[in-house]
Amino acid sequence: MSRQTRKRRQIRIHNHTYTLYRTLGHGVYGTTFLAQTKTKTKTKTKTKTQKKYAIKIEHVLPYRRIQTSPMWNEIQFCKRVANKYPFAFTQMIAYDVIEPCDLVQPIEKSNQNNKQLVAQLHSSLCKRTVFQLVDGTLDTIEQTLTTNQWLSLLAQMCNAMYLLQQHKYIHGDLHHGNIGFTRVPLQHTIEIQNHQHIPSFGYQFRLIDYGTVLGPHDAKRKKDKQFYQTVQIEELAQLFYLIVPAYSHWIPRVDKTFALDPMAPIPLFIKQYPHEYAIAKEYITWKGTYFPILNLLYPSLYQPLLFKKRFTHVVPMRHYLPLHMILALAKPLLSNQPQKAMNLAISFINTTKSNKTNDHPFPPPPVR
Repeated sequence: MSRQTRKRRQIRIHNHTYTLYRTLGHGVYGTTFLAQTKTKTKTKTKTKTQKKYAIKIEHVLPYRRIQTSPMWNEIQFCKRVANKYPFAFTQMIAYDVIEPCDLVQPIEKSNQNNKQLVAQLHSSLCKRTVFQLVDGTLDTIEQTLTTNQWLSLLAQMCNAMYLLQQHKYIHGDLHHGNIGFTRVPLQHTIEIQNHQHIPSFGYQFRLIDYGTVLGPHDAKRKKDKQFYQTVQIEELAQLFYLIVPAYSHWIPRVDKTFALDPMAPIPLFIKQYPHEYAIAKEYITWKGTYFPILNLLYPSLYQPLLFKKRFTHVVPMRHYLPLHMILALAKPLLSNQPQKAMNLAISFINTTKSNKTNDHPFPPPPVR
């Protein structure tokens, strides 16, 4: 059957008919589809315009209809935060719950022994959520962004993190696949709260996918309080790892004797080198960040000590911003200060507009 004659699936949510065209992505609990709906205009000719949306359909266990369940954090978050700040988050258009549900969600091999998950994916109850559609996600364009575009991205995402913290929410799954972008004119500026503006340089970034969001009631639970605080710190630190992709190009885990515990202190071996240790100690403000910092500053010293007998050659660590900007942004990003990091990124944008970006690396280790 040709594409022209193939009948596409249609669903109806709150008096609107949506046509599902293709799959945008799969999650553990559900699937997101590209959808279109036709709306009538008020002209005399009664022409119709098509609008595109992202529709997420996911299985829900019957007992999770309770509004305090984590499954419903997404709905409450959209109503209280995302729809209130459209410049930082994708908006929820509508949602409903249907039964029976004909969505067939594949179960990965690693999850086949999870009885609760398997039961949920066989549930006949489904939640369908209509979201604003973005042009793409950061992982598809990150290698093409300029210095100013990266700084604009950091400023926009730090502002989103600030808003999350103000409303006592945590995104829960922040990575480059959950940062969406919309193309805008190069000279477009994004107005945020308090009438402040962020230059866009062609991209407006928003957080997407709120399926694992944690809400205020999660922070109040005594057993979750420590976990909530730890996740909040680590989530802002993920923005630092966007500009310094520490684990994506070479794997430090090949050396099993080296602990990558996030709460580990600065490795003892660096204390043997007072010059490097003094610099590292100044910039490592959050435990566990020694790996990207030391590898950026002194790869020829750090990598042989890390890999030991397995070391063959130095692999330069990729980073998307000049080193002096990374080290300046590291402090607020790794110490949970989103607003300070946002203002710093905006100040770097203002300086790079008039001056050519200059990298100021630290001096090499002294000759031994």
